[in-house]
Amino acid sequence: LGTGSTRSDGYGLSLYDNSVARDIISRDNGYGGVTLYNSARLEDSLIFGNADRNVDVNGANTVIGNVVHSGPRGIVQQGGGALTTENRVFGHSTYGIFVDRGTVSRNQVYSNPIGLWLGNSFSDSGTVRNNVVYANTNTGIYVQQGRFTIVSNTVSHAVGAALNIVRGDVTGRIQSNILVTEQGSVVDMDAAGFDSGLTGTHNLIHRALP
Repeated sequence: LGTGSTRSDGYGLSLYDNSVARDIISRDNGYGGVTLYNSARLEDSLIFGNADRNVDVNGANTVIGNVVHSGPRGIVQQGGGALTTENRVFGHSTYGIFVDRGTVSRNQVYSNPIGLWLGNSFSDSGTVRNNVVYANTNTGIYVQQGRFTIVSNTVSHAVGAALNIVRGDVTGRIQSNILVTEQGSVVDMDAAGFDSGLTGTHNLIHRALP
């Protein structure tokens, strides 16, 4: 599917079974901009202003090189094997990217209340690496529950936590991240206590002057 523009009452575009959409615009749809299933691929497209979410990633699909902005939710990634990479995601009212499994890497995520929202209850894990997350109004990376690898991200905020882990049963690895905020706690962790399944090494944690 090449250059084009979509609008509808539901999803603007649904991609299935190894299909590829490139250089499209999907905007102002009644529910979502693009939904992907079964090894589909969305690339180099502009997705914005959809009523509930801009991009819905269901399973092992690839979302690469897109500009995604405006609306309640940016990219919602659910399912093992998914890859969301090299996108610019900004200007949402809830969060930029949600991930439960798969990999989120090399994205620029900014000007949302929460940049990256991580949450799963599965035996599989999610990986968040090499993202630049900045200028979100509440939290850079929000870890709700599950098992995650959070590696080599740069998170910088004027206000609010760079990293917020809200449950004591979160497991995984937090390594080699740069975490900076000017006001508030740089890292905010639930006071209930954590088991030995969560480790953190070689992170730079810095409270900057405003």
